[in-house]
Amino acid sequence: MEVHHVDDARIFMPSQPGDRPMKALIMGNPHEALDVQLSQMGILPIRTQANNSYSGAALGEVLRKEGAQLLFKRSGGVVDDAALKGTDLAYVGLCCVGEESVSPDDAFSAGVTYQNAPGANTNSVVENVEAALGLLARGGHVTNAAVLAGRFPKDAGEEPDLYEAREVEGSAAGLIGFGNVGSALARRLLAKGVRVGFYDPDPYFDDPRNVPSGIWRFRSIEELMRGSDIVSVHASFRDPHGKKNDGILTARSFEHFAEEAELADGKEPLKWALNFARAPLLRVEEARDAFHAGHLRRGAFDVYDHEPKTAAERGNWHPAFLSDHEFTRAFVWSPHNSASTREGQFKVSKVAGQVFDRFLNSGELSTVYHNHMLVGSRDPRRVPFQLDRSHAGLGRLFIVHRNKRGTSGAILGAVSKELSGNVPENKGTDWIDTRGPIGFGTTLLALDANGHSASLTVDNLQNFVRSINSEKVLEPFVRFGGSLQEHRFNFYFSTLIKFS
Repeated sequence: MEVHHVDDARIFMPSQPGDRPMKALIMGNPHEALDVQLSQMGILPIRTQANNSYSGAALGEVLRKEGAQLLFKRSGGVVDDAALKGTDLAYVGLCCVGEESVSPDDAFSAGVTYQNAPGANTNSVVENVEAALGLLARGGHVTNAAVLAGRFPKDAGEEPDLYEAREVEGSAAGLIGFGNVGSALARRLLAKGVRVGFYDPDPYFDDPRNVPSGIWRFRSIEELMRGSDIVSVHASFRDPHGKKNDGILTARSFEHFAEEAELADGKEPLKWALNFARAPLLRVEEARDAFHAGHLRRGAFDVYDHEPKTAAERGNWHPAFLSDHEFTRAFVWSPHNSASTREGQFKVSKVAGQVFDRFLNSGELSTVYHNHMLVGSRDPRRVPFQLDRSHAGLGRLFIVHRNKRGTSGAILGAVSKELSGNVPENKGTDWIDTRGPIGFGTTLLALDANGHSASLTVDNLQNFVRSINSEKVLEPFVRFGGSLQEHRFNFYFSTLIKFS
C-alpha cells in the first residue's frame, strides 16, 4: 500500500512493484509486539527515543524527517494541525482507548483517519478500580502509613470517616458510561453483592434488550446520583453526538448524593466517588469542594487535569490540592497507571496493530474515529467492512454523510453518473447504517491488474461530490467545530482498499 493525495483526502492505494514500504513512526514506547505486527505487514517501524512523546510542530518535524505515513502512539503527544502540516501522515493508531490526544478538527481537515484500541486495557482498569475500592473499604491508604509510623489504628477511634472499616456489599453503585470498562466493572460489582445501575446516553441502550439482566439504566445523571452511594465515571471523551464530556460531575452534583439509594438493611451510605477514566469528567477540585461540603466522604483518582509529561516533571509534581491534607487523606491517589500493567501494554499494542491490519487489508472500520465519528462496535450490524475472496479485483470507496431525506437517491445518482464505468454489475452502493444522524455507504469499484481504478481521478471524485451537492440534500459533515464548514471533499474519500 501507499498513500496518495487527492485534494485534501489521503487515500490508501495498492503499491506498485519497487515502491518503498510505508513507514510507521512509533512514539511513547508501546510494547514491541506492535513492531512485529507492522513488520509482518511489510511496514517499516521507526521508534522515537523511549517514552519521548512529541507534540505539535515538533512531532511534525519528526514525521517529515522520517517520511512516515503512519503514526502509532500512546496517550502522550498531541496530533494537531502543526503536527500534520506538510507531512504524508494518513493514519494514527492509538495504543490506548482515549482519543483526546488527536485534534478531530485538524485530523478531519487533513483527511487523516485515527483509531483506538478498544477493550485492550479493560481488565487493567477494572482491577485498579477494584483495588481502590478495597483500600477505601478498609482505609488501607491511611492505615498502611500509620502502621509504618508505629501506630496501630485497629479501631476507628476519633476519626471514623478516615479509619472506619466498611464493606461494599449491599451498596448501590452508579456507573457513568457503560462501554467496555463500565460493563466489565458492573459484572464484578454484581458478584460482590452490589446493586448496579448506569447512565449512558448512547441510543443503543434505548432498546431494553441491550441492558444486561440485573442492571438498570438511569435516565439522567441526577437520578443516578440520588440512587447511588458509590459513583464511578467511565465515560468517553465525547458523547454520542460529539459533544465533550467536560464537567459531567461537579461539586453540585453531590448535593443529593445517595438520598434515594436502595441499600442493604442497616447500611449507611458510603458516599464514595472514583475517576479512573478522564480528568474533565470529575475534577479533583470539584470532589474537594463536595468533600468539604459534607456530601462526599471518600474517593479515588487516577487522572488529573495537569499531569507531568517528562521524567523531571514527574519527580517534582505539586498540584495545589496536595496541600489540603484533610481532603487528600480521605482519598486514594494513583499516577494515571490503570492501563500500565505489563499485560495491559502488551494487549493494547497488539490490538492497535490488529485494528490497523484489518483496516488496511480488509477495509474494516468498525472501531474508527474517522472525521469525529465513532462507528460503534456494540451492534454487529455496524461492523460492515469485511470482504471475502469473492471480491478479488475490487476496491471499496467509503462514503460518510448526514442522514437526510433524499440522501441515498442523490448518492446513487452521482455514482451512476460519475463512477458508473468502474462499478461492477450488481455491485452498486451499499448502505451500512442509516439510523441516527450519521450514515455510511460504500461503493465497490473494479480495479485493473495494477490495482488502479480509471474512475478514481481527481476530476471524477470532484465531480462526484459536486453532483451530490447539487441535489442540495446532503450536509456532508457533522459540526463539532466552526472550521468544519470549509472542509467537504475529504469527508467522502477516506480509503480505497484493494482486495486480492
